Amino acid sequence: MENINKKNIWLILLSIFLFAGVIGGGVFLVRYFNSDQTTNELKTEIATTTEEVKNNEPEKIAATNEEKQKEILKEYEVKTGGVYYRGSLMKEADHSTFECLENLYGKDKNHVYYRGHIVEEADSASFEYLGGDYAKDKNYDYCTKWGHPSVDKDFDLTTLEYLGGDYLKDKDYIYYVGWILEGADYSTFEYLGGDYAKDKNHIYEDDNIFKIADFETFEYSGGPYAKDKNNVYVWDRKIKGADSATFEYFEHNYAKDKNCVYYFGKNIIGADPTALEYLGNGYIKDKEFVYYSCSDYTCKTDILEEADPSTFEYIEGKYAKDKDSIYYDDDIIKNADFATFEVLNSFRYSYAKDKNNVYVWSKIIAGADPITFEYVGYEYTKDKNNVYVGGRIIEGADPATFQPLLSDCVDVPCLIYSKDRHHVYQGGCEGGTSIIKGSDPATFKFLGEGFMRDKNYIYHEHRCGFSILKEVDPATYQFLGDYYIKDKNHAYYYNKDNGELKIIADSSTFELLKGGCSKTLDYVYCIFHDMGGSNWIKSIEGADSKTFRMLDDYYAKDKNNAYYIAFDKPTIIKEVDFASLEPVEGWGAKDKNNVYYWGYVMAKADPATFEYIGEGRAQDKNYIYEKELYEGYNVSAR
Repeated sequence: MENINKKNIWLILLSIFLFAGVIGGGVFLVRYFNSDQTTNELKTEIATTTEEVKNNEPEKIAATNEEKQKEILKEYEVKTGGVYYRGSLMKEADHSTFECLENLYGKDKNHVYYRGHIVEEADSASFEYLGGDYAKDKNYDYCTKWGHPSVDKDFDLTTLEYLGGDYLKDKDYIYYVGWILEGADYSTFEYLGGDYAKDKNHIYEDDNIFKIADFETFEYSGGPYAKDKNNVYVWDRKIKGADSATFEYFEHNYAKDKNCVYYFGKNIIGADPTALEYLGNGYIKDKEFVYYSCSDYTCKTDILEEADPSTFEYIEGKYAKDKDSIYYDDDIIKNADFATFEVLNSFRYSYAKDKNNVYVWSKIIAGADPITFEYVGYEYTKDKNNVYVGGRIIEGADPATFQPLLSDCVDVPCLIYSKDRHHVYQGGCEGGTSIIKGSDPATFKFLGEGFMRDKNYIYHEHRCGFSILKEVDPATYQFLGDYYIKDKNHAYYYNKDNGELKIIADSSTFELLKGGCSKTLDYVYCIFHDMGGSNWIKSIEGADSKTFRMLDDYYAKDKNNAYYIAFDKPTIIKEVDFASLEPVEGWGAKDKNNVYYWGYVMAKADPATFEYIGEGRAQDKNYIYEKELYEGYNVSAR
């Protein structure tokens, strides 16, 4: 292992993870960091009645595929004259060519959309959904495993194929969540289902070799379950006492054998496996009882003590009923009217109504008028008197002119916006919905990257609030990238973490460079980060602005020095050959004398033959080099 200042590498890697997207070029390292996190940190264990089971990953705690697809189809709605996402008009969408894809994607002749927003990099003509969290077009592959489409091009896109779960392959490799599955036999590899796969040598659970299973008799059962002749497994844990011969998957992460009923591997005490019936969205019953569990592995399975199994039936969303009561989850909605009860929507806030009342989840919305009450989009509802979010009245909102706005989601929690003839509103935080004071609803619009504009000001989302950038001229505002903006007067850097705006230079003398850097007539600036999450912009002391140029996102030079622009500071590379210094895409840089990795000389590398070969690997005539998380890189002889 090469020793190249591990302390600084740790800082760099964590900074990449925290601020991916602010400075380009760190795709591989972000993916590598997330791989380690996925297979280690995120596998929190929980106790069961017999032994522990593994958690996590979104698909492991989601509803069935059928239920997922029903929700997706509700997200987009094509009407004459427009396309709507969760009730909000998508102004850029072409309704005549729009088609709803799976996994919250949609596309028209011009754009690809995810959750109603344009995926800027995507090519509509060649875009195709592959399956699971994966899609591709002629230029990139896209993964939505962490919420938004992340873009990569490490695969051979012409042969990239989705196998199932988080497994993919191209003409060269088998991949798990985009990383090469080390040791997998390409010719015999097959996806089994859930998180399981196998080849001629191994069984895999996620990206781990599953050593405890009997290879010859191992089979996928459904949901998070598998079995062999000896044992039953939930993910990579044995379910103690489960009978392999009679074990079978049921529905919605429920399973059973001749003796027991299981939910995520946990025994539901008293449930009768011989009379089990799945009703929908977590509801099951046998001859004696009705049971409910949410879609999360952490949920316990509750017996609905007052429910009548013989008449109990599923309605929609999380609503169900029997001869006596209507239920939401495991709660009885008291005094609900059976004949007129209807479910309005089942997104984050589930709304329903009958002739007497309006409900959010199982709670009555006091004073709401059931006759005129309607769902209008996102989290919003209204009646003839008021506008509501989560059952709370938005004070002063005008129901006649109120409309939700399809907004950017640049941070967590996602903020939502709406307007009426009087005001623009911001919501989505625990504090509820607030008025953006001074905003003009008639001219208010979203600009991208969290910026908004009306005739008076430029605004930006800031945590659970917003910043008004009064110095910026809204008529000539322009977003340059890396949170540099300019207008007719100045170029600015906006720190989205603390909401501060810094004037950099006169807009006519400002030049945006690669890697979060910029320059004016007199100074060179770059954006830096620390482990605590702070961002700042700072000039590079001594840099010659007239000759300074970025070679790629990390390496730069002027007439006096060569620089490695780290995430927390610039480093001058000593004894470099200026004339021959060039970037090595995907790795670092080299000149006629040396190869550089994170600004440090690689002692064994031969610059004449050194080249990056993909997937975190490089080679020269003597060695193969592989990036290693936290530790720099490994060296092995060719």
